[in-house]
Amino acid sequence: MPTPTALAIVVAHYALAMLLSVAYFRRYRMPQPPLGVMNLSDVALALVCIVVVPYLHVLAPSWASTGFLALVMGGLFALLLEPMIPRRRWRWLLALAGVALGIAAPSLRPGDSHVFTAVNNALIVLAVVSIANVWVQSGASARTLVVMAIAVTVYDFVFTGRLPLTADLFARLDHRPFEPLIGWRDGPVWPAMGLGDTLMASAFVLGLYKAWGRGAAAAGLGAMLLVLPVLFLRPFFGTLFVTDAYPAMVVIGPVQWAVYAACRRRHGPERTLGACRGRAARPTVSGSGSVEQRTATAPHWPGEGGPTPPSPGRGSVDQSFTTTSNAITAPASKRMPCSS
Repeated sequence: MPTPTALAIVVAHYALAMLLSVAYFRRYRMPQPPLGVMNLSDVALALVCIVVVPYLHVLAPSWASTGFLALVMGGLFALLLEPMIPRRRWRWLLALAGVALGIAAPSLRPGDSHVFTAVNNALIVLAVVSIANVWVQSGASARTLVVMAIAVTVYDFVFTGRLPLTADLFARLDHRPFEPLIGWRDGPVWPAMGLGDTLMASAFVLGLYKAWGRGAAAAGLGAMLLVLPVLFLRPFFGTLFVTDAYPAMVVIGPVQWAVYAACRRRHGPERTLGACRGRAARPTVSGSGSVEQRTATAPHWPGEGGPTPPSPGRGSVDQSFTTTSNAITAPASKRMPCSS
């Protein structure tokens, strides 16, 4: 049985990833989402990657596997830092410093696994925050994220619970740079949450926040925390699985679907990313004292229901655009600001 300290540390990092994902979304806007609007086609592509990449890690030489993970992590750190640090040079220096720290982590204190685990946990949490925001700030709906979760649940049941692929992957990446899990090595039995499980939980909570606001996000966060006792009491499902790795999505996926269905029934249709950002008319008082409606000027990303940005002219540098002055806007009582 894992120690209470180890369990507390893993739960804290798991919750921190979800909370930081929402906090980052509220404060920072990625200047240009690197993806189009995420839809079911992207879900299919992601599932292909989920199936193929573990086999590449298991079959590829260790240097190739570490190099691939370093490139991916460096890109994720740079995306995360882009709205925070405008200067590209400093942004990439910090991203590369994070990669260098991850590569050096296993050898910082060879006799103390806690140092490596602490560094690795921090880097995995940052990667989760980056990916979750890339998805949601690219327009992914809560429904799309739940469909992906159900698909990953099926994958997890087969490839983690019934086949040895995931167990072989974690054995190969054990105590190596960018080990894809959050854990705490304390005793012969120690708890851990996979990167994929933490990512699906964080993206789900963030998707609920974008779709319906704080109340829905709080419900999702509570549900994702309540599944942990079931995950850590694995004898409850021990007869279903034949490997040492526990398929957490078998529990997380159905819970996400139930929470999504309840929020949809309670709050109605999801709001778009543009509506979440509070892109609505604000009443202003003119010089004569009359109240006018002023339209916000924040840009719409494709798929948000707003106007498509005009293509810049040949040689043009400025690609900014604003909404039209005669846009139809909702009354203030109907708006759902993103801080709700």
